[in-house]
Amino acid sequence: MKCKNCGMENPDDVKFCRKCGKSFYLVTFKPYWLSIGLGIVLGLLITSISYKLLGNDVILFATFVGAVAGGGITAVMAYNKNVMADYDCNPSLNGAFSGFITGIIALTSFVSTNPDAYIALANVISYAIWGFVGGTVGTVANLIRAKNIKWMIPFTAVILLTVVGIGCVIAQNNTNGAYETAYDNHLVPLYFDDLIQAEADPLLNTSTSDHAVRISNLKKADTKYQRMVNITQTAQLWNKEMIESGSSSIEKEYAQALGKYVDLRYNYYNEMELGIELEINGNRVEAEKHYKNAENLKPEIQNQETVLIEIANKNPKFKQYTDKRTSISKKSAENAKQKSELMTSTFGGPDS
Repeated sequence: MKCKNCGMENPDDVKFCRKCGKSFYLVTFKPYWLSIGLGIVLGLLITSISYKLLGNDVILFATFVGAVAGGGITAVMAYNKNVMADYDCNPSLNGAFSGFITGIIALTSFVSTNPDAYIALANVISYAIWGFVGGTVGTVANLIRAKNIKWMIPFTAVILLTVVGIGCVIAQNNTNGAYETAYDNHLVPLYFDDLIQAEADPLLNTSTSDHAVRISNLKKADTKYQRMVNITQTAQLWNKEMIESGSSSIEKEYAQALGKYVDLRYNYYNEMELGIELEINGNRVEAEKHYKNAENLKPEIQNQETVLIEIANKNPKFKQYTDKRTSISKKSAENAKQKSELMTSTFGGPDS
């Protein structure tokens, strides 16, 4: 067997070169605790910085960056000049261990402040893999160091920057997807409510002297307004998600304005429902008070619609985005309404 370090020919059954003493094969795991510790500390630091830079809800990606970087740092620090780097698996294995511990600490810390995110812990094992990837990069850096040290630092820097870049791109795509989902979950219910309201209001506005017909119309309208209240209430739950996933100031500003708009719409439907129920029970005087409250909300709702348009118009690209999502949401609401009517006519339901 020829030693790749010094070139001396050795018997096939020896484990170490008889001339330079370097190992031919080293596949057992030997932890280098100082290297692992340093990799974990720096990996967590990089995770923290990445998390702050990328924003909320991207802890999985921030930890991915930290695990790879920490694994690479561990492998570089675990370099042993007395072992032939070509066959030394220990730096990569140490990197895997470093990435695994980094994942446990980072995600456990995150879950401790966000109990609902405990599912994130299912990703811990994957960080051992990412740590191994980083460790492999570090091992390659060790090979370069063994051959020509001047290339080791720029090589490692380029790799780590690439990893950070990939993590940022993935995180940004994830953030954009979260914003889009939250946005749609605001708009579709509102357009769905518009379609229901278009059916409810004619029932309320139909003039009739027949008390029984009026009560029947009120009950049908009440069922529809109850649906609108419930649907809009669900949309309200997505406002925090939309604000947090916004990656630009205009996205966050629009999300906050949209949240206020949804709240106003909810209050309007709620006032109308209360008034309808009171009128059904014969209390017309109190019912009129709630109808009046609902009427007073209309100018505020219209004003908030104007605010949303003004915010979107600040940025042509964002305006194009909102126009696109609006068109998609309207079609989704129309499709959902058609399915709702089909189910109602087939199985019966709130509108029957």
